[in-house]
Amino acid sequence: KKEETDLQADLESLEREKNIHIKELKRIASEDQSRFKGNQVLNDRYFLLKLLGKGGFSEVHKAFDLKEQRYVACKVHQLNKDWKDEKKANYIKHALREYNIH
Repeated sequence: KKEETDLQADLESLEREKNIHIKELKRIASEDQSRFKGNQVLNDRYFLLKLLGKGGFSEVHKAFDLKEQRYVACKVHQLNKDWKDEKKANYIKHALREYNIH
């Protein structure tokens, strides 16, 4: 019985480890496809270090703020060129609201 319990615990641990590796592989693949790859500097201030996550129309990067000398997260939005002007305006409104929170 103890042997089965130990095996089950090992299996669960391996499964968690596998999921961590899969998640990191997906993050790396997204980073390779990002138009902001290659440690770019945004606005002469934010040195992009690593892609943290990616959504439908934005990416979040770990960055270093060259002015404040600290690590920050930078969310970079991208408008879809096929959107109608009204949808673009609405997206910008929501992004600005998010910006003003921080």
